[in-house]
Amino acid sequence: MFKHIFTLLITIFSVFAFSQSKLKGDFPRFAGRTAYLYAYSGFDEWLVDSAIVDAKGHFTLSYKQANGTGLLVFDDMNSCLVAFTDIEIVLSGIDLTELKNIKVEKGEQTNLMHQFFGDFALRSEALNGWYYMRRLYEKEQSALFNQPTINQISNEIERLKNEEMKFLSTIQSQSFLHQYLIVRKSIYSVLPVLEYRKEDILNLVNSFRKINYADANLWSSGLLADCIRAHFYLLENNGSGSQEVYLEMTKSIDLMLDQLAHDNVKLNAISNHLFTFLEQRSLFGASEYLALRILEIEACTIDSDFANRLEFYRKLKLGNRAPDFVFTGDVYRNKTWTSTTFNLTEVNAKYKILVFGASWCAKCVEEVPEIIQHYPQWKSMGAELIFISLDEDPELFKSFVRVIPGISLCDYSIWEGRVAQDFHVFATPTIFLLDANHSILLRPLTVFQLNAWLELNGKN
Repeated sequence: MFKHIFTLLITIFSVFAFSQSKLKGDFPRFAGRTAYLYAYSGFDEWLVDSAIVDAKGHFTLSYKQANGTGLLVFDDMNSCLVAFTDIEIVLSGIDLTELKNIKVEKGEQTNLMHQFFGDFALRSEALNGWYYMRRLYEKEQSALFNQPTINQISNEIERLKNEEMKFLSTIQSQSFLHQYLIVRKSIYSVLPVLEYRKEDILNLVNSFRKINYADANLWSSGLLADCIRAHFYLLENNGSGSQEVYLEMTKSIDLMLDQLAHDNVKLNAISNHLFTFLEQRSLFGASEYLALRILEIEACTIDSDFANRLEFYRKLKLGNRAPDFVFTGDVYRNKTWTSTTFNLTEVNAKYKILVFGASWCAKCVEEVPEIIQHYPQWKSMGAELIFISLDEDPELFKSFVRVIPGISLCDYSIWEGRVAQDFHVFATPTIFLLDANHSILLRPLTVFQLNAWLELNGKN
């Protein structure tokens, strides 16, 4: 008897343990098409299931019920989010281009999500309009007489905000959905707040700083990348001076790293993503601060490629002295080829421009015409160009640098060359501007930035 009971319990457990939740759809317009369902993990998305839509527009997709969001996709124009916290989801409608075209027939969490998205968009537009109107009335010389109208507008703004908070209060505060909506609301508020509601900037910054970047719910939400970028875009454009922006960014960086200090995987992923974003936005002070902070975390094991990028900042930050390299290989100078030893100190120039590039680097090829155009002016300012090629084919190197002015070098070791290693080069083009004593003056991302600095400072 006990044997039969045990077998029954095992069977029941197996059914529940391995049962899959279902997403069912009824979209006749997509008959014969493939429906795809994706889930999120950090910065990545992965395919959960796919199915062919039958002739009547029906399809069924399987997923595992869990804290997270899914993305139902037919094509670039037709996709919608669903809540994997629902045990079953049933959708129908015309298409997925707009929320108003979708009916959530089953799936309470998905329905609340869609309802919030729709209402949020309308409320945001209304708030933008009311804030704009209030500023107009406040600027009027007769603002004192406009005070009743200003008060009415302020009351309407508060009503709209309270309406949103009332909706959120109906959702359990510790639930995945509540956390998801709060984060998404913060992300989608950045642009309207910067344009129309500047008085809300501080509150929005604090909302981002309350987010736990190590939280598993954030990692399964699909919002991680947007959250980081929106957070720092808000800080960058908050209307403060550059020094205050830098200080605000360091404060946010410290909060994030404290949360991530004991999780190597998440620390590497988030730091790498943020580091790249800060570099793309030319926020070099903040990216340098991030690099140095990560390297100080003793409990952290950093991926080797990422560590090389960080060392680039620690050893080659502005004001540091660049390595005085001795190079052995092919040298192209004054339209003459030699295989010789070249020392950076032998270049007698007020400024030394080092450019690491290669013939296979599309961006480098784009930059060459600008280098040719500006070189005579640079030369008149006392600057010299040293192009260090990461090519491995002698013929490609010689063909590429034949038109590049200044001095060109190549040892055909690609990334493993001594000079590239000394300067921790991990991408092309990489540019350094040095003074006569090899102090690093600038690490521009482009020739345009390099030329702008020289035009402003090079004639002094």
